[in-house]
Amino acid sequence: MSEFTNHKEERITRLFNLFVELLKGENLAQLVAENKDVIDFCTPADVVSVVHRLVETGMPMPELKKGINKWLNLLYKPLSDFPYSPPEKSSFLGCMIENNRILDTKLQTAKPMIREFNSGLSDAELKKALLAVFSEIGKVGQYYQIKENVLFPLIEKYVPGFRCLSVMWSFHDDIRRNLKEIIEELQKKEPDLKR
Repeated sequence: MSEFTNHKEERITRLFNLFVELLKGENLAQLVAENKDVIDFCTPADVVSVVHRLVETGMPMPELKKGINKWLNLLYKPLSDFPYSPPEKSSFLGCMIENNRILDTKLQTAKPMIREFNSGLSDAELKKALLAVFSEIGKVGQYYQIKENVLFPLIEKYVPGFRCLSVMWSFHDDIRRNLKEIIEELQKKEPDLKR
């Protein structure tokens, strides 16, 4: 095995162990300080490798997803700084990225509306506006179907045994379920968005 491969395996193992320790939630500052070198040089491929290993361990999906959110927050800087050549805007991946951008814009629009709604200053117009925003965001299910029916099979074809798809699919299911619940809640006479 080459030195590069050994270093990569060591990095993946340390990142894996970091993930497991993050779930425990103890001594986070010390944990981050001890692993700063591996955190600072984490690559997107490392994330995929670690998530693949985590799924293979049989970690329960809810625990895995909770940890992934924390872990990606920790790795935000090195991942966002990673050199990246965006696909052509008119390509399939370019369209998917644009869909993500549009969805993010809609979610950012909803945030202050939800804060206002939850402050107790809500009125029928705000409720109606929120319902319209979340109904529009709810169309994301169509976008996820495209990913699940086009992109996921391609990944499965070219990367057999890729365990990260089960995690992505589970996140999709959560988002669809949460959007449905928000829309149903907003359709009630006195909705509660604080829960």
